[in-house]
Amino acid sequence: MPMSHFFAYVFRAKFIRRWGLMYSTYPETVQEHSLRVAQIAHALAIIKNRLFGGDVSPDRTAVLALYHDASEVLTGDLPTPVKYSNPEIATAYRALERVARDKLLSMVPEPLAAAYEPCFRPRDSELLHGHLRRELPADARRAHVALPAGAAGAQPESISVTASSSAPRIA
Repeated sequence: MPMSHFFAYVFRAKFIRRWGLMYSTYPETVQEHSLRVAQIAHALAIIKNRLFGGDVSPDRTAVLALYHDASEVLTGDLPTPVKYSNPEIATAYRALERVARDKLLSMVPEPLAAAYEPCFRPRDSELLHGHLRRELPADARRAHVALPAGAAGAQPESISVTASSSAPRIA
């Protein structure tokens, strides 16, 4: 199998600093952010399935979240207010991200490419586009789940996840 630089590039995420509203006293890397997002996404998929009759794959959800910012190892992290300051910049940035994702995917050795492609090209039904989230009223950006009394393994009474924060609050 020919040499691949895919993992060398993906592993650069630990060196890419994120622009973020949260954790401003401690610089967060793309790798730290991606892990946190994957953990939250996995938990929310399980909550959706167990408490609300959903049919979401927690594993697929976590993998999509894990790779959601992988293109930033090539592009860096552009501050959110810049990304979405106007439609032309947002469109150009999405195109740039697409090119970077395609470049990363092209580095995967051919025998493994089919397994990695879904990580970088999720189906439309698997996406919640950021612009839809931003259009929600502020109080609708908070997901609050009250666990029913006696729910299997339920210790906390509630879990809150705020869209503007990467850190869930468990009460």
